[in-house]
Amino acid sequence: MVSLIAALGFWATNWLATWFASQIFWLNGLVLAFFVLLLLYFLFRKQFSSWKDFLPVAILPCFLSVSFSWFSPLLSASIVWQLVFSVAFLGSFYLILLTENLFVVSSRFKAVPLYRTAFVTGFAFSLLIGLLLFNAILSLEFPAWVNTVFISLMSFFLYFHIFWTVNIVESEKKNFVVYALVGALLNGQLALVISFWPLSTMLKALYLVSWLYVLGGVFQAELRGRLFNRILKEYLFIGGAALFALFFSGGWLI
Repeated sequence: MVSLIAALGFWATNWLATWFASQIFWLNGLVLAFFVLLLLYFLFRKQFSSWKDFLPVAILPCFLSVSFSWFSPLLSASIVWQLVFSVAFLGSFYLILLTENLFVVSSRFKAVPLYRTAFVTGFAFSLLIGLLLFNAILSLEFPAWVNTVFISLMSFFLYFHIFWTVNIVESEKKNFVVYALVGALLNGQLALVISFWPLSTMLKALYLVSWLYVLGGVFQAELRGRLFNRILKEYLFIGGAALFALFFSGGWLI
């Protein structure tokens, strides 16, 4: 029911923006995220004693709402496309709620049998949300320093959620906030650099997401105490391949 209400809210805010030819779609996303935050609070209020414990659970659902709302204006304005996108939002929101519920259970009773599946699903949705958010931000053609600020901020919350889910089941807790800050700063610096590159917005967003995957993977392995040389080399290879593809796409290697 919560997923359906959130999807109706997504469809309504986008329909109103289209109807009134509104250009402030970023405000629609923030309003929808606040609405989702309230829904989640009423859903999980009995399972948390404070907002500090509740907020990590709300990161992916709220950011999913923002990312879909901000990316929606880049698609066709036809009713069919908006309906399809709303259905995609509904399915994604429902899966994220299931995932967060598993994290809530794991936070109380340590790892549950489906924790690993929940972690992979949450990581995948973090990458999807990052792709939509980064693409929407870069498409607005802000000055490079503005891109840096926004993408650093968005990256911090995405990294925060990834590392929080690792810390749930680890017996030796680590200060994952530091890892999230380092990852966010690195992503922001990458955003600053590629803002000057003659590439399409989607390619830039894909490159930033590739490093969200690389840094998120390396740091979560470090938090688990499993950052072996083989794992580090695999992630560095992926990062190097992404950089090579970026140069190739820009025509600088031809």
